[in-house]
Amino acid sequence: MHHIPRLSEAVYVGMCRYVGSPTEVRIRREVTDTEEVMNRPVWITRGLDRMKSGSHREGLRLPTSDRDFMFWLPDHKVICDVSQISLYLIPQHTVILMECEDLTPGFARLKIMTPSEDQKVKSSCVPTDGGI
Repeated sequence: MHHIPRLSEAVYVGMCRYVGSPTEVRIRREVTDTEEVMNRPVWITRGLDRMKSGSHREGLRLPTSDRDFMFWLPDHKVICDVSQISLYLIPQHTVILMECEDLTPGFARLKIMTPSEDQKVKSSCVPTDGGI
């Protein structure tokens, strides 16, 4: 009797042909990691830290994929719990609390806990009932 592949196997094979094998995707991730380690000193001297994100960072090279980057100020620290504020030196660090409760999955609310001297950060902030 002729074996008919299961749909999941056919999808897997098709995806491997389209985006690459798991090994190719892993190598792309490792190359991206290496590039970022090598380029980090250049970005830090410009006063920023940077990393790729999104599907490109995950090793997927789809024709319609864009390239996503995250930039941040190295002296701005994001914490997930208010108790972590004691880990940083104030005023040398601007501390930002990331809140995820009562929000759509994949979204976060950022709350400035200590003042920022950066004009772009200041202009991006809005007052709310619970802070800025």
